[in-house]
Amino acid sequence: MRQYEKFNIQHFQTISKAQFHKRRKKPHVCKKDELVTITHTKQPSSVQDLNYDPSSTDPPPHRIKTIKPHDKHEVEKVGQQEEPYLTSTAVDAMKK
Repeated sequence: MRQYEKFNIQHFQTISKAQFHKRRKKPHVCKKDELVTITHTKQPSSVQDLNYDPSSTDPPPHRIKTIKPHDKHEVEKVGQQEEPYLTSTAVDAMKK
């Protein structure tokens, strides 16, 4: 019984991994100190925020500070903004 359950778990994990990578965007090849923009994933908190069009404003640029394994980068803001200065983000959420 345990062998059957172990096989089922491994089988479904491989299927889930394949589905995840099928819809995943290809990572950009980014270098250190390169300027990128990050797509914001903030959910609207009120009715006024629902009318906000993020395409009308350009997101602020970020500079890549360190490159981490598994397609992660640590980026810092360029300029003075209200958001955190240093953040860690995935390559999927970055644009050149």
